[in-house]
Amino acid sequence: ISSMSMTYGHSPTESVVAMLKDTDRDTGLDLELLEDIAGYFREVRKKYASFEGSLRGIDSRILVAQVPGGMLTK
Repeated sequence: ISSMSMTYGHSPTESVVAMLKDTDRDTGLDLELLEDIAGYFREVRKKYASFEGSLRGIDSRILVAQVPGGMLTK
């Protein structure tokens, strides 16, 4: 899940689910539900902040919001 990945671990689940959507390998997982799960673990992770490294990951909530790439740079 995104809130626990992209630093020293695996790719976010949400990115893989979005990439496979509408293909023959579609996972059937709900991106909005995955965001709820990521939000929960985002809060849990704060409790362990003192153990974190300095590397920060991406914010995969953009997959649910579907903001066009050009909008991110303006």
